[in-house]
Amino acid sequence: MANSTPLILVLGATGKTGGVANNLTTRGLAVRTAARSGADVRLDWDEPGTYAPALEGVDRVYLLGPVMRTDFAGQVTVFLDQAEAAGVRHITYLSAYGIDAAPPEMAMRSVELDLLGRQVLLTPSCDRRGSCRTSPRRSSSRSRAPSRSRPATVRP
Repeated sequence: MANSTPLILVLGATGKTGGVANNLTTRGLAVRTAARSGADVRLDWDEPGTYAPALEGVDRVYLLGPVMRTDFAGQVTVFLDQAEAAGVRHITYLSAYGIDAAPPEMAMRSVELDLLGRQVLLTPSCDRRGSCRTSPRRSSSRSRAPSRSRPATVRP
């Protein structure tokens, strides 16, 4: 990329992942937010024509796949093809704890397997309450239940 400062595209930034965009901005990183509305750029999973403008000049992507859907791997594959063509070099994918054990036909697992052949893949860690984050957290010694907080393992 011609620009020495990487530009990070954060998908779904008007929802709960908006904190990711805020965190990156606070760290002094260049961020472009994307969502169907209310973000820096419009990205609608049902409109592939919105992908290229969102990806223009982007070096890294925080990928949140379509929500409230069970069959979205095809849409994400089209997006990833365009991201690759646009020169995106790093993708962080918000996945789910234990998805590495899911069958490859499951959309979220299918996207992970697609990413394994393309870019760097980072998956979240989740604690026993289902709270996920992109870096591991040490469990509290006061906790009675064993913590499930650990980096997720990605297996082909």
